[in-house]
Amino acid sequence: MYNCLILGLGNKGSCADAPGTPNSHKFLSFAHAIKDHPAFAISEMDDINPKAVERAYQTWGDGNHKVLDVAIVTTPDNTHYKVLMDLLRYNLRLVICEKPLCETVEQARKIVNMYREAGIPILCDYTRRFIPKFRAIKDDIDEGLYGKFIKGYCYFNRGWSHTASHFIDHALWYNGSLKNIEIREVESTYQWVYQWGLFYENNFASEHAVNLKYEKVDTIYDNHTMLVMTNAYNFLERNEPLFCTGADALKALEETIRVKGDLQ
Repeated sequence: MYNCLILGLGNKGSCADAPGTPNSHKFLSFAHAIKDHPAFAISEMDDINPKAVERAYQTWGDGNHKVLDVAIVTTPDNTHYKVLMDLLRYNLRLVICEKPLCETVEQARKIVNMYREAGIPILCDYTRRFIPKFRAIKDDIDEGLYGKFIKGYCYFNRGWSHTASHFIDHALWYNGSLKNIEIREVESTYQWVYQWGLFYENNFASEHAVNLKYEKVDTIYDNHTMLVMTNAYNFLERNEPLFCTGADALKALEETIRVKGDLQ
């Protein structure tokens, strides 16, 4: 049994799929995934808001307060660096961190180097790397079934770090670079825009997320946090590679800042 600390108890930490909510049958929070995974247990949960801590324990039960094995960071982006630095004090087996790894490249490089020196692996939660549909496409690309990459695009709103970095990480994962890809931020206050396509000689990959106020989110994301915890388990138990390492997250941050800077 691996004992987990959850830091940050908003939607991703504990609220998104709480019992009694419309999403209670899904795995959208780490608390729910840990609670239902047979190999993990909640040791502690914490947040700067005492009411959030109280609510989380009421929802998911008391922690066991045993020695920590895994820490999960779902705090706001601007706190990641400090939280990750503080976690170096513990003898952890794994740290799972929401994207972006840090706010700046300098911070992220320092974190990756220090965690490497401490021997603590980082698993960064870039959602699509864990989704079977997108992993299957990646396998086909690697096997040459998609053929030569031709071009791609991404249109988005809600910020470079919050939204565009997902695509940038995805494109780097599939192709290793952003060559021949147009990435453009668009103005939209009434809907979430996240549209991308990657075109190859023999096939294409794409995703569209618009008007989500009025449509259901694609069910391929319903078990997301359980998929993350399954990868964590397979890494800890079977030495399976982590699907998105600290180094991967650093590369995504570097490219996000580079592309954003190139457009200014």
